[in-house]
Amino acid sequence: MSASKKTALTRRQMLTLVGATATTAALVACGAVPVPVPTKPPTAAPAATATTAPTATTAPTVVPPTRLYSPNIYHLDLCVLAYHLYNQTLIFPLDPWHERMRGALTPRRRDLFMAETQRFFKGRNEFRGPGSTRSWTTNDKLDPVISAYRRIDPMKVCATHDDAKYRVFNPQVAIAGGIKTIYLSEYQDYPGRDGRDGGDSLDFSRGRPTVTALNAVGQLQTTDQLYAFEGGTGATAPGVILAQAPAAWSLMGYVLAQTTNATDGSFDVHIVFRGSQSGTAWKAALDGLLLEGGNADWVTDTDFWTCVADRAISATGKVSRGFANSVKLCLNSIAACLVHISGQRGIPKNIFVTGHSLGGALAAQFCSAMVLGEAGQQLFLKSRLGQWPWTALQLTTYGCPTVGDKEFASEFNQRMHCKRIKVQGDPITQSLINEHVGTELALDGWTIPTTQAHEPAIIRQKLVLKAQQDGEDLSAVSAIAADSPNAPWIDCMTFRKVMEVSGHLSPILTTHFRNDMGLFAQIYKNLIPLDAIYATPITRASIKNAFLANFNAAFTAPAASIEELRARVASVRGVLEGADDYLGLCLVLMEVVRTDARVTIDQAMQDGILGRYFDA
Repeated sequence: MSASKKTALTRRQMLTLVGATATTAALVACGAVPVPVPTKPPTAAPAATATTAPTATTAPTVVPPTRLYSPNIYHLDLCVLAYHLYNQTLIFPLDPWHERMRGALTPRRRDLFMAETQRFFKGRNEFRGPGSTRSWTTNDKLDPVISAYRRIDPMKVCATHDDAKYRVFNPQVAIAGGIKTIYLSEYQDYPGRDGRDGGDSLDFSRGRPTVTALNAVGQLQTTDQLYAFEGGTGATAPGVILAQAPAAWSLMGYVLAQTTNATDGSFDVHIVFRGSQSGTAWKAALDGLLLEGGNADWVTDTDFWTCVADRAISATGKVSRGFANSVKLCLNSIAACLVHISGQRGIPKNIFVTGHSLGGALAAQFCSAMVLGEAGQQLFLKSRLGQWPWTALQLTTYGCPTVGDKEFASEFNQRMHCKRIKVQGDPITQSLINEHVGTELALDGWTIPTTQAHEPAIIRQKLVLKAQQDGEDLSAVSAIAADSPNAPWIDCMTFRKVMEVSGHLSPILTTHFRNDMGLFAQIYKNLIPLDAIYATPITRASIKNAFLANFNAAFTAPAASIEELRARVASVRGVLEGADDYLGLCLVLMEVVRTDARVTIDQAMQDGILGRYFDA
C-alpha cells in the first residue's frame, strides 16, 4: 500500500481493510508510568530572546546519566509512573469509567449515571475532566471521567478498577525516592479559541498555564522535581463525523528534573507521556472509531490513521491527526514546566522523552514539534529553551502506533535519536496504516496478534529477560521477578488480592475514599426513582425508598454489628442486575473505613456472607 493510499482511508474503510475482528483486537490493547521551592513561579513564556531553534543535524555528545539503571527498563518504569499519577487523580477508584453501571438488561443505566455525573460536577472547579467543571466549552459526546489533580504522590500506592480487573501501582523508590518537590502545571483559562479547534499551539500564553508547588515530599537528601502537566484528549478536527468537538481534560504526563551530579548540580530532564486508560476497552475503541464519542483517550487513539499537514508538529510530511490534536493541547502546559525548570536550574545535560502506546505517539510528535515543527521555533524565540540540547534528545517508545506518513517518518528518522520497543504480536504496533519512526527493538513474544503483548507488565518482563540474556547488570533494578510483590504494575482479579498486594489496609481505602464514595452515592441516589436503572420494573415505591434509605444509612450512624451490615447490603441484592456485587462491596467498604466504625475490615473479609464481595 502506498503512503498516499494509507492516509486516505476513512474509519469504515479501515474496518473493511483489516476486518472487524482484527481491528477490535488491535484497538483493545491501546494504552494499556537541591532547589528551594520558588515563591513566585515564572510565567510560561518569558520575554523573547534572540535564541532560535537548533538547526544542527549532527547530534552533540550525550553526557551519560549517573542514576539511570538498565535504560530500556528504566524508561518503561517512567511510563508506568505516568499511569500511576493519572490513576491517583481519579474519582470513584472502584469504577472511574462508570463501567460497573452497565448491565445486559439495563443498557441505559450507565448513560443515565454519566449524564447525572456531568450535571453534578458542573461548575465544581476543584475537579477536572469535562470542560463544564470549569465552565468551559464541553463535549457531551465524551464520557465524564472525573479527577482531582492535587492528589498525586508517587510514594503512595494506588489502585483502580476497570471493567475486567483491578490494577495496583506500587511506588518506584529508585525513581520517586529522589523527588523533593511536586508541581502541577494546569490551565487557568480555556486554551482553545472557540471550542472548535485543538487550541493555538503557537501562542504559549494561551490558557494561562501556571506552575504551582503542590507539596514538598520531605525526604532527606533529595534534589529532584516532578512536574505533572495537564492536557486534553478527545478533540476532533473539522471534517470528521462529529466535527468541532473540544477535548476532555486530565493529567497527560510529567516532567522530571533529575539530578545526575549533586556536586555541580547538573541534571537531566525526562518528559513522560501517559498511555490511554479506559474501562471496557473494546467498547471504548468502537465508540471512538465509529462515533468519535465515549472515552476521550480512545477518540484520540482511533484517529491515528488520518494524516494531515500540521506545521506546528512538522514542516515536512503529514502527521496523525488525533495525536497532533492532543499534543497541541499539552504543549503550553509542558512549556510552562520547562521554563520553570530553566529558571530554577538552568540547562539540562540531557533530554529524554518517553511514553507507552498513546503516550509513545504523543512523545514522538512532541519531539517533532520541538525539532521539526514551528511550535519549537516559536517557543525558543520566547524563552531560553532554545539553549537546551534538543538536537540530542533521546526518545524511547513502547508499543507505539504509527504517527505520520512516509515523508514525515523519513525526516524524523534523519533528525531524531529514537528507539521503538515492542513485543512481537502486539496489534497496536501494526504498520498497515502510515509509518513508524525510530529504530525498532522487537522482543520475543507471540506469532499471532494478542493484546497481552501490549501490556506494560509483559513488556517489562520481556525486557528483563533480554537484559539477563545479554549479561546486563540488573542489581539496581527492583522487582526483577514477574510475580514480585513490589512490581510497579500489578493486575488483580479480586479486591481481596488488591488488599494482599498493596497492604492490609489498602491506601485505596484511606484519604479520599469515603468522600469519593459519598459523591458517588449522591449521584446514584438521584437515579433511584428512575425505572430505567432496574432490570425488572419496580412499581412499589416502598422498594425504591428502602434502597434509598440504605444509601443514607451509610453516612449516618454506623452499623451496630456485622449482622446489621449484612442486612444493609442484602437490600441491594436482586435489585440492580449486573451491579449488585459492586454496590455491595461499596457499602461494605464505606462502612469499615468510618472513623466510628463498629465493623472492622477483617470481620467483613472473613464473614461468610460479606466476604464474597471481596472475591466478586
